[in-house]
Amino acid sequence: MGKRINQTFYVSVEGESELYYLDHLLKLINEGEFAYTVNFVKKVSLPNSFAKSIHTGFSSFPFYHICDYEGNSISDIASFKNIINDLNKAKNIVGKNNYKLIYTNLCFELWLILHKKDFRKSFQNKDEYLKEINNAYNLNISSWSDLKRKANITKILDKISINDIKDAIARAKYMKKYNNTQHELKNYKACKYYKENPSTNIHEFVEKVFKECSIM
Repeated sequence: MGKRINQTFYVSVEGESELYYLDHLLKLINEGEFAYTVNFVKKVSLPNSFAKSIHTGFSSFPFYHICDYEGNSISDIASFKNIINDLNKAKNIVGKNNYKLIYTNLCFELWLILHKKDFRKSFQNKDEYLKEINNAYNLNISSWSDLKRKANITKILDKISINDIKDAIARAKYMKKYNNTQHELKNYKACKYYKENPSTNIHEFVEKVFKECSIM
């Protein structure tokens, strides 16, 4: 008897790196010795456009939007709040509680680093993560633009196992616990986040997937 097909997750993302990560996560689960498989319906898109393009009329499926909180300048904050505004429009399509904001501050590379080590450094610019990525994955990527190339993202993902992901979840939980004691949790239109970095809630999405697949 084959695996049972698990619940589908609908995921809109900000960039290609997040899509590649979801592909790798799906492969690890579906080719692993687990009781369930998982399916991601995913696309680089803002939430409202994504919901309009694929909504089936059912409001029971979980929707997630993965994006970056890129800084605390006026324009960065405005861009992040615009994403939340767009997500709230999408909730009118998929259901009030069914579209969750998933963010990384400053960038998705924070989540990749947490797969390999504890991390507590605060940066002003996202390209400062390049050195940390190279150290964590024993690579020598020369620039931020090269880091974003599919070939280099693949090199990183090939070094990530199921146990690495479990470790990343644990580290992100610890980071959140630390932030709870040091920083103010912001709340904008029912979406909660920290403006200080490093911070993230992406572990909540990945842990949900693992629990649905009986991996955790």
